[in-house]
Amino acid sequence: AVLGQRYLDNTMVVETRWADVTVTDYLEPSPEGITTLVRVLTGSGAARITFAPRPDYANAPFSMETADGCVQVMGTSDPIALHAPGVGFHVVSDGRHATAGAVVDLQGGPVVLTMRCGDTAPFSPDPAAERGRRARVVAQSRGWVQALDIPKVKPSLVARSALVLRAMVHEPTGGVLAAPTT
Repeated sequence: AVLGQRYLDNTMVVETRWADVTVTDYLEPSPEGITTLVRVLTGSGAARITFAPRPDYANAPFSMETADGCVQVMGTSDPIALHAPGVGFHVVSDGRHATAGAVVDLQGGPVVLTMRCGDTAPFSPDPAAERGRRARVVAQSRGWVQALDIPKVKPSLVARSALVLRAMVHEPTGGVLAAPTT
């Protein structure tokens, strides 16, 4: 059972805790057209990783290939790759869709998963550099919140709302996402 979940103050970095595992998720700033989601698993237990993308609302058949700690989704219009150095994934398919899975023991240190969508260029994230990457995301977010003129009534809730609204804006155009659930 989940023990707790929280956003780090004035950020969109979310931590989910179980008895012996903590999962930290955040979006990393990326070049235009690329989405980078980082997930860090820490703790003293084991964790089961399941990577089961279903592009086009599960209407697009695809396959997966694994090599050097990377799972590549093949046969879709938008490239998707999950980079997880040191993780040995196994792939199963139902003939239409594939799912990659792995079990990791966190006693050996954190496991860093980086999912990139929209990118075909080679990408090999350095797990040791993840703390610095996250620190930059946190500092940028907190700097943005500090620059706001927040009213004195419920300031933490106003800041959280501002962060959520900001996350729904496409920065280059100013367009606002109409349905954040998609």
